[in-house]
Amino acid sequence: MTGLHVVDKREDYLDDIQERYEVLAEGAQNFLVSQFGVSFFCWEGGKYEAQTFNFYLFPLPMLPGQDKRFLCQAGSLEFLAGQGFDFNKFVYEGIPFMRVADRDRRLAGLSREPCRSEISIHKTEDVEFVSSLVQQVSSWLKGREKELMLEEVNGYQRAIQYQQLEKPQFGAAQPPGFYFESAAGPQGRRAIRLTRTTAAEVEAFNLRKKEAEFEKVRAAAGFCAVLERLRDSGKPAVGHNCAFDLTFTLEHLAQPLPPDWTAFKRLVQSWFPGGLWDTKYLVKQLPGLFQALPSTSLQPLYQALNPGGTPQPEVLEYLNSTGDRLPSVEHAAAFARYTGPDADSHAHEAGYDAFMTGAVFACLLQLHSTRSSGAPSLQGGTSAAAEAGLGAAEAGALSVRGLVSDIEHASFSGHQPQFSGIQEFMGRVNIMISPIPYAAINGEDPLPDLDHIFYLSGLAHGTKQSDLNRLLDSARLGRIRINQKSRGTQAIAEVLERGASPQAVKQALCSVLSLSPDQVLTSAEFASQKASGKLSKLPHGGWEAAAGKFPGDVAPGNNGADGHGATRPAKRPRADEDVVMAPVDESEQAAARSKRCILM
Repeated sequence: MTGLHVVDKREDYLDDIQERYEVLAEGAQNFLVSQFGVSFFCWEGGKYEAQTFNFYLFPLPMLPGQDKRFLCQAGSLEFLAGQGFDFNKFVYEGIPFMRVADRDRRLAGLSREPCRSEISIHKTEDVEFVSSLVQQVSSWLKGREKELMLEEVNGYQRAIQYQQLEKPQFGAAQPPGFYFESAAGPQGRRAIRLTRTTAAEVEAFNLRKKEAEFEKVRAAAGFCAVLERLRDSGKPAVGHNCAFDLTFTLEHLAQPLPPDWTAFKRLVQSWFPGGLWDTKYLVKQLPGLFQALPSTSLQPLYQALNPGGTPQPEVLEYLNSTGDRLPSVEHAAAFARYTGPDADSHAHEAGYDAFMTGAVFACLLQLHSTRSSGAPSLQGGTSAAAEAGLGAAEAGALSVRGLVSDIEHASFSGHQPQFSGIQEFMGRVNIMISPIPYAAINGEDPLPDLDHIFYLSGLAHGTKQSDLNRLLDSARLGRIRINQKSRGTQAIAEVLERGASPQAVKQALCSVLSLSPDQVLTSAEFASQKASGKLSKLPHGGWEAAAGKFPGDVAPGNNGADGHGATRPAKRPRADEDVVMAPVDESEQAAARSKRCILM
């Protein structure tokens, strides 16, 4: 992708799903897909085999009106260059593409008879020009020369020539007696060449010409045919944190994105009839594994699971506790680009990202299938070792070593896991930095729990995170997480320990922060003011009242503040309640800036 966000227009924490979709759609409508990765997984001989493809895409202007304009974000291009993205290959060898809807519109236009407006011949010079043309062609038809090249004229006169040549006015024995086509004249300018032939050959020529026009459109449409084949296969589609993937793919290869979220859901369902799964969301539904992982960004997650190899220690501990075993994933013969010790150097290349996504999905599918079926754990484990007289720590270490040995010396011999274990998660796309649990492509949109979230305004300009934490500690409300906005004058406060009512928490926040009730809004109050138009969103984060600021907001420059917001607080170990506002992983942002993938 050549960029993500237009003029730093970003999602706000309290945006609803429609507002988030609008931000995603605006990015997809202005930036370009530069690379597309697809990895096909097949279950063979007790393991998965992957056939992976990496495509450079470029909207080559092959047809009139197809010279596409798009934006570039400097940070995205810098990132692509740092990952070895080949910009020359992108431009010179990129596969052309257009939307399926645009291709079909052009093909339908070719199927209709051309409807040209008649050029009225009234001026003396035009009448003389037509008379000369008719005489020239009629004389040529009486002779024996195979071809006639008309004189090189301007565009207007050439249009008159085309109009007159379609009329049966030249005295041919079998009208029209010739076919005509555009050609380079003696001086290199465009001209019209006539070729003498029979009526049957003229018809055949016109059919060939029409088919060539159809083929030119299909060639210009290029890669969108791949998306059609993927759709028509009916196979399940998998992405990782794939909100950007979906909007960019459908905007550039399917049809213009609809304005509202509900219509977009229907569009996704129509293009991915086999179902869609998001591995970022799926891993969060395995709390034990999720808590053990240092990161759920794609590459760290793939490296931790290490499909077909030895998982990292934290994953081994989890597997030991559950008795699970991960499936083996291999590259199919003749697909060796992403094999060997340097495979990870291809991270952020769309094809390798697609492969990693599929390999992660294969592992998560197995783990979810075990959970849903209640399948028994592997024999042995910690309890068996304890019965042998070993302590808990020794038993755990022994079990992990045994599991490592099993993984290294035994193949995954079970049947391919079924999708029943993850059916309830179909169409649930991960959303970052939001109280909304997921974006529901299928089914009803989930209602987020917002009773513990408050919007603060009127803070002194440049208020520091440490100052807020110190004041909030005195409120005795338990753990409160703060996300500052608008250069520190606004903030979102998330009360992590529930109990008190929203109004009681609001009163406590007003007291310890010395704010008035209209400067501490419950989520319900905030939503009401936003819906009524009393609040409008600021482009760089935060909100402002219709009068231009929240009541009580302190203007920049007061209190000697330098105008810089507070730094992000230190990252805590992730607890379940931390998932809602966990900081965006830098590698996740990097993956989005590169070029995301869809895996089938």
